[in-house]
Amino acid sequence: MTVAQCLDYWFDNYVSTTLREKTQALYRSTVMKRMHDAFPNRPASSITVKQWVDLLTEEEKDNPRRARQVLSQLRSAISWCMRRQLIDSCAIMSIQPRDFGSRAEVGDRVLSYHELAKIWLAIERSRASTSNKLLHQMLMLWGARLSELRLATKTEFDLLDNVWTVPKEHSKMGNVIRRPIFEQM
Repeated sequence: MTVAQCLDYWFDNYVSTTLREKTQALYRSTVMKRMHDAFPNRPASSITVKQWVDLLTEEEKDNPRRARQVLSQLRSAISWCMRRQLIDSCAIMSIQPRDFGSRAEVGDRVLSYHELAKIWLAIERSRASTSNKLLHQMLMLWGARLSELRLATKTEFDLLDNVWTVPKEHSKMGNVIRRPIFEQM
């Protein structure tokens, strides 16, 4: 089985059937785009560690964080195929993600009240529709994700107890989130 065949099989039988659309899009734009045509028509088991390292080194020169992400996703795909005995072995499994690139850094910047006020005023002054203005202001007040609010239904808003309950189906981490509804809203 070639790398392309392995990636296609993994994507069709695992990624597209199990993972969320946004995760599918992420895999499509990284590992599928970058590795699908690597080593064309060669069995994945015939590719040496050095050949993988050379390929990943080139990727690392272009974008260190993406190189690590691509390696991690590629290892997942190869491992998935190995567990199903589609591939006996693959040298990529002896390469660790920490051997390449760098971790994506988590930002720690927080907007000041002055910056938040500027954004709030810009929203109010914009020519956007009232519903879009309110949407963005609510996102600022709650710190919610756009999809959580966009997918919200009336039943999620308890106006007696002033609580908005985001169901697990709409939250990124797959858990229920309860947010207060402010009287000013």
